[in-house]
Amino acid sequence: METLEKVGKGWFGAFFYEVLLDGLPLMNHRRLAGRLIVDDPDGWAEHYPANHRLHGTAMASIILHGELDAKEPALSRPVYVRPILKPSHHFSSPPPECIPDDYLVVDLIHRAVKRILTGDGEEEAVAPSVRIINLSVGDPDRPFIHEMSPWARLLDWLAYEYNVLFIVSAGNQVGPIEIPGVTETQLKSLSSKQMTKSVLEAIRSDSANRRILSPAESMNALTVGASHEDSSACGSGVSNQVDPLPLADFNRPTIWGSSGRKSGSPSIVLPGLPSPINGLGLGYRRAIKPEVLLPGGGRLIRSSYYLQTPPYWRRIAMPLPQVSRWLNRELNWVTMMVMVTVASTSNAAALASRIGGQLYEVLLQLQHQPHGDRLEEIYFPVLIKALLVHGSQWDKAYDVVAEVLPDPGKGGSKKDGVSRFLGYGRVFYERLLHCTEYRATSLGFGEIGDEQTHRFAFPLPPSLSGKKVWRRLTVTLAWLTPVNVNTYQYRGAKLWLNPPADTLDVKRKEVFWQSAKRGTVQHEILEGDEAAVFEEDGMLVIDVSCRGEAVDLNEPIRYGLAVTLEVAEGCMFSIYNEIKERIPQPVRIRV
Repeated sequence: METLEKVGKGWFGAFFYEVLLDGLPLMNHRRLAGRLIVDDPDGWAEHYPANHRLHGTAMASIILHGELDAKEPALSRPVYVRPILKPSHHFSSPPPECIPDDYLVVDLIHRAVKRILTGDGEEEAVAPSVRIINLSVGDPDRPFIHEMSPWARLLDWLAYEYNVLFIVSAGNQVGPIEIPGVTETQLKSLSSKQMTKSVLEAIRSDSANRRILSPAESMNALTVGASHEDSSACGSGVSNQVDPLPLADFNRPTIWGSSGRKSGSPSIVLPGLPSPINGLGLGYRRAIKPEVLLPGGGRLIRSSYYLQTPPYWRRIAMPLPQVSRWLNRELNWVTMMVMVTVASTSNAAALASRIGGQLYEVLLQLQHQPHGDRLEEIYFPVLIKALLVHGSQWDKAYDVVAEVLPDPGKGGSKKDGVSRFLGYGRVFYERLLHCTEYRATSLGFGEIGDEQTHRFAFPLPPSLSGKKVWRRLTVTLAWLTPVNVNTYQYRGAKLWLNPPADTLDVKRKEVFWQSAKRGTVQHEILEGDEAAVFEEDGMLVIDVSCRGEAVDLNEPIRYGLAVTLEVAEGCMFSIYNEIKERIPQPVRIRV
């Protein structure tokens, strides 16, 4: 691991695009050596023992390598690390890493970001090319309740002022989960569906106490929650374990052995189910928060039952601090799940930052394609933000979560309730990095002023006209907005689009369309399978509009747009090649 003093300022600034604000990582770890540049201007390393450097090491590893069990290649560029956490004075071993008590978090973050991007005092910027900042940290004493926290407001201002994307974890809720009326014997015999439903119902009942944590409500940041999954093929070595969300395609007992799943038990967890540790949305003015889910680890509980009058529970430290574990207790016929965790949503946010780094490389490659000279790096933050959300969807997780929500009444919808758990859904990031002959993605970007509209015309594949085949249109718009902290509206710029549903005879799915317009990412999925007829030179026209809200827009707003058209695999034609052949020139028209 290199230090800033060793490599010298300015030498590396041109190729940095990612920052980790976290705990101090382990020096010279075999997976990190030579891949990190650590900037420690306050000299915290001297009082940061190696055996306490857990969180920063884990986050750096995930950003660079992803989940180790997945065996993915490392990022090609180093990551800049600025420590903002220190070991606390705590009786546990190792002590938790947190923002020091003698620092104001807003001052610490502001100084760190300013030093990186513009310089601090007379010193020049140490990494001015950075476009992504990972913040897998939250305030457990500041859950989001109606008002924006100072930390979130700072991130919103920094993101817009310096044109940088913050990727923030939703926050971990480690309080007990109460499942009334379930005894030890009943718990062991629950089917996968019954266990999953019981846990999600318990979380929903306690949702007021399980909200996202500051600064996850930030309007400009991309907030990431955890899905209940990982690439591990074995258990954690503790006997009598239970998976709290074990839903698979069949009903089986859900007890695990010490070496993994028992023979005949479910082997596949439904992708996209929210982790029980997640802080729940929504965000400010009911904006979608967290926007996306990514694998944060499959958590297990260990059965250990007690009956007490009056009932009580307590946390128990587990022997392996790098592994999150669950402790299950029965209290007066109420099952309590108490979690001691390292930070599941932190893992998910770090994974999102890793994908952001991969998307950065893809955008750099696109600069060398025809018309790539128009793709300037100033648009990378909003394009990466749009693309990270672009790969998300609810899929089958919607049915599981919707089943535990109360009936919204006549004319109501469960979609807003599902959004609190899923956001826009789990990111299937493999779809972001490449197209197929049945799936084509186009990008748009620009700067738009108040009361302006930009029109994008994307070519349609002629072979699709008149064909009765399943198709999906996914449209994602993202931007960074100025904010006004003195008004309830807060958001300075509202951008929106209306998907061209009629052109392809497709209908909106998943997130309620009005909810999608409340933040700084609008993500819509439309599907259909009826024949749609259009001209041979037909175009898919999308208008991006802008209007000032809480501020007078004196500067144009940068935005990124991602549009994907896909058809059922096995079709007799390649929509990718047909679309590519019909893009001879830039497609944006200013209105």
